[in-house]
Amino acid sequence: MDVYQPLIDNERGNFNGVEVLLRWENKELGKISPAEFIPLAEETGLIIHIGEWVLRKACYQTKAWCDQGIPLARVAVNVSAGQLLHNGFASMVNSILAETMLDPGILELERSGLAHSASRISGNLAQSKSVKFAAKKEREYEKDEKESRSGIQSQGGNSCDQG
Repeated sequence: MDVYQPLIDNERGNFNGVEVLLRWENKELGKISPAEFIPLAEETGLIIHIGEWVLRKACYQTKAWCDQGIPLARVAVNVSAGQLLHNGFASMVNSILAETMLDPGILELERSGLAHSASRISGNLAQSKSVKFAAKKEREYEKDEKESRSGIQSQGGNSCDQG
């Protein structure tokens, strides 16, 4: 299950996008923390398929919101080190953007907990230059979550417009 957390422009105090958060609720085990299932998915290699599913679903949903006139300047999708290190990562992102017809300038890829080769990741990301990439530290995630819950004010000017 994915959840869309509102993002607030700190300077203007208005709603300007969403962050996609992956959640897992099991009938027997209840809610399972991403801190538990993401490392397991990385270990088993399933993170590549899960990440692709999350990205595709987020891009389709964002495009639908844009088509409905909801003003989104950005959609932030968290990606893991395993995804970033995967050789087909950039082509997968570009393929999903083409398939969904989402403006690449709206998509922001955010990574957390990275302890791998920055040069290899940079090489993979260079193949998808039109997508924003942000490296956030855990403290920044906590700060953003608190700030985004403080209130939403929608404002005109749809950044989703394709022309």
